[in-house]
Amino acid sequence: MRGQIKIDKLSSFCKVIAGQSPKGSAYNENGIGVEFHQGKKAFGLHTIEPSNVWTTEITKLAQPGDILMSVRAPVGPTNFTDREVCIGRGLAAIRCKPDVLPKYILYVLKSIESKIVGKDGAVFNSISKDMIEDLPVPAVDKIEQQRIVDVLDREFAKIDALKANAEKSLQAAKDLFLQMLAHTFANPSWSWKRIGDVFDTGAGGTPLKTYQEYYENGDIPWLRSGEVCKKYITETEMFITQLGMDNSSAKMFPENTVVVAMYGATAGQVGILHLETTTNQAVCGIFPKEDYVPEFIYYSLLNSKKGLVAQATGNAQPNISQIKIKNTPVPVISRKEQEEVVSNLDDLNEKCNTLQENYQKTLSLCDDLKQALLRKAFNGEL
Repeated sequence: MRGQIKIDKLSSFCKVIAGQSPKGSAYNENGIGVEFHQGKKAFGLHTIEPSNVWTTEITKLAQPGDILMSVRAPVGPTNFTDREVCIGRGLAAIRCKPDVLPKYILYVLKSIESKIVGKDGAVFNSISKDMIEDLPVPAVDKIEQQRIVDVLDREFAKIDALKANAEKSLQAAKDLFLQMLAHTFANPSWSWKRIGDVFDTGAGGTPLKTYQEYYENGDIPWLRSGEVCKKYITETEMFITQLGMDNSSAKMFPENTVVVAMYGATAGQVGILHLETTTNQAVCGIFPKEDYVPEFIYYSLLNSKKGLVAQATGNAQPNISQIKIKNTPVPVISRKEQEEVVSNLDDLNEKCNTLQENYQKTLSLCDDLKQALLRKAFNGEL
């Protein structure tokens, strides 16, 4: 595609079918009816994966070979379907005319995915059928479409191979630290006790949320379970007033308290407080003692993190009880030995994190390279 480029609307190349959701009573998980997809949840690398949801009320159908586009946040991601599926309001099917290559249109859509913006420059939370039909497509004949697809397929295959190696190396870097962590805490000379037998523990409490004055203009840090997602916790997003403290069972957790999230997506995650904060009942505190290094407790729990996470029950709202946390074993060794263990693990963790950052950069560069190729392809420079 060289020289002057003619741009036309997507509607000149394809038919757009907006999704429509069946009534709720029509859904089932027993394979009765037609496979149903509400949004991009089951999008795969290239082709949509099974949803394990079916519907007996057929609203809008996507046919094999159609391009599926996510039309509700996130707007723009695409996938092929290799089978007939029923689509809900979160998807649209894009069906190419006979003289148009679906792979060509897919690449065009991927090239403008990040540019679907409103008149004020804000990214759309949703996109309508008319807006999809108005998307710009370089108008070239089928021979040129095939040439562009062949070049992009070949180059993308090389990039995907590089990404696969980087992803494999990234996972190996993560596994390396966990393996060394497990090896460290498998010391046969150590004795162990239950956390509840070694430390005082406790959770916070929540004031009545209907009283807005408990939170407005508060200056006391207020930790929530979703913020227990990193080693050191240095700040909180919310604050509470002294009035809120006085009207709840909330209590201040001192600096260096080891905290465990007990509810939600972070259930079982561990962190160390680098500030004095209060919290709600969704966070359990393991209160520090002079003869224990907080980082040692952190690594001990991180080593059993899979166990803590595995103990979290409930699908919609995973949770782990204080009893399970108290029953988690911790080594009983001298503070000097704890400090040596922490020093070695900190050093190893830093090296592994550096490796992970390098592999993450490689993955980002691969994505950038793909976008650069797409820009060249549809600017007539390929």
